[in-house]
Amino acid sequence: MLPWKKVPFYLLVQLLASYIAALVVYILYRPMLNIVDPERTSTNAIFATYPLANVGNFTCFLTEFFAAAVLVVGFLALQDQHNRPIGRQAVPAAIGVLVSAIAMAFGMNTGLAINAARDLGPRLLMWTVGFGSRVFSLNHYYFWIPLVAPILGGAVGGIAYEGMVGYHHPTRSHGPYPEFRY
Repeated sequence: MLPWKKVPFYLLVQLLASYIAALVVYILYRPMLNIVDPERTSTNAIFATYPLANVGNFTCFLTEFFAAAVLVVGFLALQDQHNRPIGRQAVPAAIGVLVSAIAMAFGMNTGLAINAARDLGPRLLMWTVGFGSRVFSLNHYYFWIPLVAPILGGAVGGIAYEGMVGYHHPTRSHGPYPEFRY
């Protein structure tokens, strides 16, 4: 398990990586953005997640919450060697299929952040390159939902998996997921 003292560094690196990735996209799209959206008012969804019109923040919160919970349950199930393992080589592909399935199932309402850094890094980039503070205030201050809901949903997903599956495994001497490299 990741030691708590490393968590802030891990979160910061994720945020920085998502900011840099969004910067690369911005550099590639900037000439077209200058033509299509010179005021930077209609191309926000290229970078960060935004809900569909008429989808309320409560629905958005539930969407992100449950998507993250399903992701964590699926990830833990794929890594749990007490289950029938699919084979170490197949796990990355299975996780890719899992993320794709979650995106197809939950992505319509919000564009699916599923990770706080995936939304905050690009949103900070948009703010710094001239999209303005509205990147935080649009859709009734929606920006906080992709930050909070995936964290809470992921925690609940982990607790749910342990309660429904992990609790029923025999006592584990090497940790719950010996094949997972923490």
